[in-house]
Amino acid sequence: MSFHRYCTIALTAGVVFVAGCSSNTAPAASTNKSTTTAAQKPNANTTFNSPSLMASSPSSSSPAQSGGKKPSLEQALAEAPKQDPSLKSLDTAYQAAAMALKANPTSKSLQKAFTDAAYAYGSKIEYGSSLGTVVRYRASLCVYQAALKVNPNDPKCKKEADQIIAIYQEMNEQVPS
Repeated sequence: MSFHRYCTIALTAGVVFVAGCSSNTAPAASTNKSTTTAAQKPNANTTFNSPSLMASSPSSSSPAQSGGKKPSLEQALAEAPKQDPSLKSLDTAYQAAAMALKANPTSKSLQKAFTDAAYAYGSKIEYGSSLGTVVRYRASLCVYQAALKVNPNDPKCKKEADQIIAIYQEMNEQVPS
């Protein structure tokens, strides 16, 4: 494993751990104060008492996540542009590329357009969105896997999908499918 990939996985696992330690419910009586950095600054409703490493942040709870149930990849992808409006334009481009490819699945140019749109959307979800951890990783993995169904050799989507899978495996979490 390259040093860069190791650092990326370690950093991401740290962020996932911190995000996973947040919960919407406060403990009955708590005198513990959590130390946070500026990057981990909680909002007024955040406490650090949840044992789940893959729980989402309080601001990203959705009906699919209530009761501890995690959304499927497709549910997370549908939630992403609802929870972060900055994703809507990339979602629209991704959906348009998918529709065009469905109309002409053998077109190499449409296959490339789809994988390019998928990578742009997936990387924005993964790295540039305000989504909670669960939705972020599941939605981006869904997009990367869709691109890999069209072109299994796409190096960018493969690298990102493999990285997300490695994070789940490193945390002993089942990789969502």
